[in-house]
Amino acid sequence: GFLEKLAAAGCTQIFMGVESMNPLNLVEAHKKQNRVSEYKALWDRCHELELLVHVGYIIGFPHDTPASVARDIEELRRMGADHASFFMLTLLPGSEDHVRAYVDGVTMNPDLNIRDSFHPVFEHPLMSQAEWVATYKRAWRQFYTAEHMSRALKRCKSPAQRRHLARNGAWYIWS
Repeated sequence: GFLEKLAAAGCTQIFMGVESMNPLNLVEAHKKQNRVSEYKALWDRCHELELLVHVGYIIGFPHDTPASVARDIEELRRMGADHASFFMLTLLPGSEDHVRAYVDGVTMNPDLNIRDSFHPVFEHPLMSQAEWVATYKRAWRQFYTAEHMSRALKRCKSPAQRRHLARNGAWYIWS
């Protein structure tokens, strides 16, 4: 009944850290709670309750490739994510990922100023830095298309929800 309580309390949107749609990435990131098979039903219920679905997706997990990320973005759209925020995997000093990478001898950029989730800071095993950046930029363009935003707007049940979705969608498209 958590979603119903959110809607009753006036919540208009949920943010869900999807992180990745790839089960191999989720296992390695210890994200056992992320059950991709349940997302569509969960998001359908959110839409029934007039809750927009905003997902966070991280690009740069070990099993990511430009093609796999593109497939994941299509799956996010198909399953009903209304908004998405994309981030690059960032190894923050002191985090488990950072320690593991350090012990494994992964080359990391020493400039802490770019550890902002918008820059690659280590050598990815399957993508060059240029491919990684291009994949990140393409994810935004691939998700925020006129077709997808039109479909998401049609799911909205109220004018207020449509305004909110359109305003945020425009922000992401032009940012």
